Amino acid sequence: MTRLSDDGLGTYREMTLLTNGHRIIENIYYNESLNEVIFSVVNDPTDIVNIIRTDANGDRTLEFYKRNSETKERIHWAVPAKMGLDGMVKMFEMARTL
Repeated sequence: MTRLSDDGLGTYREMTLLTNGHRIIENIYYNESLNEVIFSVVNDPTDIVNIIRTDANGDRTLEFYKRNSETKERIHWAVPAKMGLDGMVKMFEMARTL
């Protein structure tokens, strides 16, 4: 289910993982000035952050990490690297079709 977040500033999303039935509830926000997408997990005090960084040469880097939603400090994210890489490949494939 996808709808406007309760604060009206982002998108509310609910997902159930097919692999283990785990339910994820998120508010998703986009900060254009920082090229940052934040997936704020409603039922967990963490954010999943996706950032596109551009260096002085104009080269871009896509970075994914998990952080504490209150302190903004990065925390350990026990996700298999293959899962993250597979997700990035799918995202780039979809972006190419746009």
